[in-house]
Amino acid sequence: MTDIGKVIACFKELEFHFHLENFEDRLIAQKIVCLLQLKGVELGYPSGLYIRGPYSPVLTQDLYENGKDISCYKTEVSLSEQEKGSVNELKNIFGLSSSLLEIGATYGFQNQILHQDHFDSFKELKKMKPFYSDAMLALGASKAKQFFGKVSDDNMKEMKVEFEAWQNASFY
Repeated sequence: MTDIGKVIACFKELEFHFHLENFEDRLIAQKIVCLLQLKGVELGYPSGLYIRGPYSPVLTQDLYENGKDISCYKTEVSLSEQEKGSVNELKNIFGLSSSLLEIGATYGFQNQILHQDHFDSFKELKKMKPFYSDAMLALGASKAKQFFGKVSDDNMKEMKVEFEAWQNASFY
């Protein structure tokens, strides 16, 4: 069961000012919902993988039907402390960057829903998103890893080494 009220509460917590007529805002909304669901926040929106990342037609319908309520944060739903924590973690890691959210949601979907390992997820990400630089893809994937798992200092060092070749190649 979908929960547009909880989606609105998440947007409010993020301070995401949604404008229905703006394509980038609709893309950001889709990726926020996907990432939060992958993190365990129950919003009820099934999605599939498309060229611009995970996409839910049901969410699109709800966004159009509730655009005015969304834009003024009209909801009676309150987030739990755990949900607020997930929302704020998303905000701190990704911000509201459409490109980082798109890359992170795509990487997370491939890794968690399609059960691809990190290497295959990144390889597929490069194929799907040739319009992003290798450095941007590496950054988005590392942010997704950080969002979905506890990243220790050792893990962060490993991720820097893992993506260093991609980042260096993108500079040429």
